[in-house]
Amino acid sequence: MSRVLLLTARPNADGMMNGHKMWTEEKRPPNGLGYLKAVLDQAGHECEIADRYAANKGWWDKENWWPENGYSDYDLAGIYTCSVCTDDIAWLLNNIECDRIAVGGPHAFLYPEWFDAWPRVKVVRGEGENIVRLMASPEAWENTYGHGDRIHTTSRLTEGRLPMNLGDYTGLDSLPRFPWEYFWDESRRGLYSWDFQHDRSCYPVFTMNTTRGCPHACSFCQTRKIWGGRITHFSAERVLDDVAYCRSLGAKAIYFREDNFTSYEQRLIDICHGLIKDPIPWFCETRADTNLGLLRVMAAAGCKWVYVGVESLSQRMLDIYNKRLTVEQIMAFFARCRREGIKTYASMIVGHPDETAEDRAETSYRMQELRPDAHYFNQWRKT
Repeated sequence: MSRVLLLTARPNADGMMNGHKMWTEEKRPPNGLGYLKAVLDQAGHECEIADRYAANKGWWDKENWWPENGYSDYDLAGIYTCSVCTDDIAWLLNNIECDRIAVGGPHAFLYPEWFDAWPRVKVVRGEGENIVRLMASPEAWENTYGHGDRIHTTSRLTEGRLPMNLGDYTGLDSLPRFPWEYFWDESRRGLYSWDFQHDRSCYPVFTMNTTRGCPHACSFCQTRKIWGGRITHFSAERVLDDVAYCRSLGAKAIYFREDNFTSYEQRLIDICHGLIKDPIPWFCETRADTNLGLLRVMAAAGCKWVYVGVESLSQRMLDIYNKRLTVEQIMAFFARCRREGIKTYASMIVGHPDETAEDRAETSYRMQELRPDAHYFNQWRKT
C-alpha cells in the first residue's frame, strides 16, 4: 500500500492565462481527482486530496501554509494542472519533497514541454484512472516510469461497461463511484460551492460529470484538442444510480456540469424517464441544436435551468466561431425553453478581433428577443 497525495494548484494571483483574464471563482469538487481517489482507494492505497484551487480564498489560504516536511511522508504526489494556475504549479514542483511526482490535466496534455524544467516529473496525457494505480506502486514506477520517456499518453476509456481486461478499467461504468461523501464531509464541504448561482431555491446541489469530451469543434475551445472530438459517457443506469446515491447523502438538486449533457438523445431520454419516476431538480449545460421535442421531457423530469453557449447572435460571428448553428436555431431553442418552463443562461463572447460594430449591434438587438433569464459576456481569447 502506498500513500498518495493528489493536489490542485491555486489560480494565478492576477487570474491571467495567455494574456486573458479568466473566471476562477467557481469552486466545485475536483472531478478528475475525485475519480483518481476512488480508484486508488479501491486498490487499497491511502489517498488524500489537497485542493489548493478551492482553498485559494478560504481558511487554507495562509501565506506560510505548507507542511514542514514538504509532503515527504507521501510515496506519490499527483498534481492536476490547469493553465491559469502556472505560478503555483511551478511553486509546487519546486517545493514538494515527495520522491515520485506526476502531473496531469489540461495544461500537462496541451503543453507537456512546459515541464522540461523538472526532469524528474512524469507527465500524463489523457485519462489517468489506469495509470495512477501503476504509478502508486513503487515496483511499477521503478520498472516503467523511473527511466526512459517522461511523457506517458493513456488510452481513452469507452462508453458504458465492458469486461475488465487484465485489471484495467475499460468502460466508464466500470469506474468506482465518485467520492461525493469525501468532499461533503464537514471538514471539507466549506471549501466548495454547493448551490446553483442562478437558483438559490435548492441546497445542497451536488455536481455530476457524466460525459467526457465534445464532438463539436468551436474555434475558441480546447476541448477538442484534448479529447480528439470524441465523446464518451456513463450509461443512463449508472447516472441514475449515482443520482440516487447523491440523494442519500442529502442532495436536493443535481448540476450536470459538463460540456454537453444532452449529446446522446436516447441516453437523455432514459435518464429523464428515470428522473420522472423519482424526481429531483436539476440543471445542465447543452447546445441550442438540442432536439426541441426533448425539452418537454426534460422539464417533466425536473430540469430547471440550461446553460447554453450562444456566443453571438450575429450569423457571421457564429460561423467564425465554427458553432455550426444558426441564429434561428438559437432563437427557437430559447423560445421553446420558455414555453416548457425551463430557465436559460446564455454564455456570450465579446472582443474577437474580427467582430465589428455591426456584429455587436446585431447581437444587442437580438438579445431583446432572446430574453435569457441570465447571461454573461466572456472575453474572447485565442486558443
